[in-house]
Amino acid sequence: MPYAKNISPIAKEWVEKTLNLKAGQELFIPCANKGAQNSLKTRLYAARKEYSAIDPISAEGISFALCFRDGNPFIKCYKSENAANIGFIKDTDGTIREVVLNLGDKKVRIIKMIKEGKTLEEVEKELGELGIIEKNLFKIKID
Repeated sequence: MPYAKNISPIAKEWVEKTLNLKAGQELFIPCANKGAQNSLKTRLYAARKEYSAIDPISAEGISFALCFRDGNPFIKCYKSENAANIGFIKDTDGTIREVVLNLGDKKVRIIKMIKEGKTLEEVEKELGELGIIEKNLFKIKID
């Protein structure tokens, strides 16, 4: 997965492991002390933020929390059971209908165009104005 160069490689790996969890599963990372615990949590959030430029729905679904097990500091990594891309609209007549955000298809097209060497201006000419998340794809080295 592509990341900016200043993101911790350890944090990247833990984010990827967390993304691969099933909803409801938890991953615990032991830390040497409270300072190391806070530092790693900050780096995990930075890695998640960077990944959110590529796949915002998956990134939104993972979280990190400080916790202690048997008096020892850990970071709990977990995947939410709530889908960030599903919502509901209540119409004026009272009916409720599901709305699903489909960000993946556009993201895949943009990444393909970046790999082809197209500029932001060329992509926007073809796809229309991009949002902040899509524009962030141009800031990341994509292999």
